[in-house]
Amino acid sequence: MNFLNPPNFVTRSLIGAVGLSAIGLFGIAEVAQAGSVWRGSDYLATPGDGTTVFDFGGPIGQISFKGVPIGPGNTDTIVERQEDCELTVGGSCTIPIEMTALSLISEAPVNIGGFNYNVFAELDPNNASTGTMTINHQNLDSDPSQGTFSSILDVFFLTSFEPIDGGGNINDMMDMVTMTVDDAPWSHNPGDSLIVPGMPGNIIGDNTADQAANCHSQGPECPTTLDSQGNVVGDFFPIGLVQHDASGALKHGVVTAEPIPEPSTTLGLLFLGLGSVAGMKRKDKAKQ
Repeated sequence: MNFLNPPNFVTRSLIGAVGLSAIGLFGIAEVAQAGSVWRGSDYLATPGDGTTVFDFGGPIGQISFKGVPIGPGNTDTIVERQEDCELTVGGSCTIPIEMTALSLISEAPVNIGGFNYNVFAELDPNNASTGTMTINHQNLDSDPSQGTFSSILDVFFLTSFEPIDGGGNINDMMDMVTMTVDDAPWSHNPGDSLIVPGMPGNIIGDNTADQAANCHSQGPECPTTLDSQGNVVGDFFPIGLVQHDASGALKHGVVTAEPIPEPSTTLGLLFLGLGSVAGMKRKDKAKQ
């Protein structure tokens, strides 16, 4: 599998702390208007549980996949929105997109010829997986969802097979599928999504905003802001499970990626839990 070197990132809690301080000092508030969208990257995770299925036909048949995180956070899929999207309420735009990362593994070992294999899927490095996205802005920025989006994407992928119990080598398989998304909801608000901050552009439409970022402002929740000409501009986050569908049984379900807790945070939660259990035991003994 190919592992990328993604940009540095911070979690929403860190940005939130900085942004809240800014609000306290300068009185910055979210702009409740229809906002355009800076270009950027969508960091996505593949939950599995039957939401992602590739059909290889023949003796292999259908395989269910889940994500193998490559970072940042639990990201296993990255889609770049490669141009700014100029929007007003009731308007829409169509922009070029490219899937730049894909890292999947079969949810369970696959039996081929009496032997078990782990099956991996990643992008074909020799062919760009490109397409278009249409973003519709039906609601104000103060609403939970700003509208819907649809996309069409030609995904060139490479499948490899790892023997588990002595099976012979199976050659890698390359294929291309056209995957579509229809009327999925989106929001300027990241919710609990992973945050990858970066610089905004100067003017909406100049396509100079940080391509690797999904948050181009320094306030909490990635609020919409104004560009140098006074246009309202924000960021783009899919809501819930987004299903990329192709012909037959092939589909790829993704959600926005989330941060992975730091080891110190995880250990702290573990000790907190153990302390709570110990406290409960002491109380039980005191009652006896």
